[in-house]
Amino acid sequence: MLAVDAIGNWCSKTVPSAASGNRPIQPSQIAHEHNGNCGELQDLLCAAARTCLIPCACAMDILEDHVWCEMWLEDWYPYQIDLGGGPTHIANPGIAYDSDYGGGKNVSCIWSWRNDGYTYDVVSRYSQVCTLSVHVDDPNGLPVDNAAVVIASESYYAPYALGRGTWGETDRDGTIEFVLGDAQNYFIQVTTSMGTYPETGYGLVISESVPGEHYYWSWTAPEPVPSLDVTELPPVTDAPYVIEVEYDLPYDVLNGSIYYGNPTDWYAVNLPEGQLEFFIVSPFNFVRYYLFGNPFDAYEVAHGLTSNHVQFHVPSTEDFSVVLSGGAHHGVATLANVKARLWLNDTVGVPEGADVAVTSLAQPFPNPFTPGARLAFTLAREGSVTLAVYDVRGALVRVLEDGIVEPGAHERAWDGRDRSGHPVASGVYFARMVAAGDVESRKLVLLR
Repeated sequence: MLAVDAIGNWCSKTVPSAASGNRPIQPSQIAHEHNGNCGELQDLLCAAARTCLIPCACAMDILEDHVWCEMWLEDWYPYQIDLGGGPTHIANPGIAYDSDYGGGKNVSCIWSWRNDGYTYDVVSRYSQVCTLSVHVDDPNGLPVDNAAVVIASESYYAPYALGRGTWGETDRDGTIEFVLGDAQNYFIQVTTSMGTYPETGYGLVISESVPGEHYYWSWTAPEPVPSLDVTELPPVTDAPYVIEVEYDLPYDVLNGSIYYGNPTDWYAVNLPEGQLEFFIVSPFNFVRYYLFGNPFDAYEVAHGLTSNHVQFHVPSTEDFSVVLSGGAHHGVATLANVKARLWLNDTVGVPEGADVAVTSLAQPFPNPFTPGARLAFTLAREGSVTLAVYDVRGALVRVLEDGIVEPGAHERAWDGRDRSGHPVASGVYFARMVAAGDVESRKLVLLR
């Protein structure tokens, strides 16, 4: 404790007079210019304490125009100094000047912050408090995560304009909780990609806050949270290859920025046991999902699991994609640990003398191409075949085959024209073949 006091004494003597001039925030400049108010004293004291390896943080009461330090000694304690060799205040909650400790103020929002800009409420160390729980959902009742919530109150000095007091982001359940000072009015602003409350400014949420009271407030965004429109396909058995996937999601990650950072600080907060959507999808369905969010079909669909182990029997020779999707999150990111293996399924046998022909769609040739490309395919047995070209939105461009085809090797050509015979634009297209229950897709790149 003597070291803490000695650091405070040095800082106090280094700043003998009130602030004037350019009001620097760099501790070395403050020590050089020898003047400051509570902000300069906070900056210098925090820097000096950290230099001496004493854990120190900055407590901020923006609305009542006062700041100070906190130090760690098995818990956080108030830590502040006066100008010009005055006393060092240690573990004295009265430094916030709240009426509960003999001061002339009713403090509202007091917060401290980590080095990355993440803030947390500390007002309960300096005043009687109330609690405000905020919940945000969508029209379907689904929680909106990572919604930015700002709490405002009247400033201490005339004209008592509303000012930003504290803020944060909703968790996976669409909820955030604030601890606030008593005897104050509080206002709220919520920002999401699905809408904002209110459209401008702030809306009143608490009038004359009462100590010990727990207030609840909720808001429904006008637009729904994005969701996956996926149909799960039945599992495949006895395929020649197996994709094995193991994953675990240790964290979802909230992210936000501190409004008073210059430049803006971005922070992250880990939420244990992350949650994502999982599926395995063909190239054709992957493009429809990934690029445009259209309804699609997929295998091994799993919603919101923290960990999973999947063995997927590959139904064709297409390039299947393993997808961990955060599409159902509003803003939360997820840390994922994933292992994927491709196995030859040697339990699949071919009876002696059996036909070993397979149904498959070969890679287009040439590719990229201009003006035309050849599409070769083989059929294990006679049957119905549909071979068509689609654009990246999933819209049909041209049908190349739609009928009964004999077994064996075949080839169709596409001349880069649509069903009306008009040349299509340069870009990416997909050839999709459906034959005897098998579906395969291949990407084509047309260059004009």
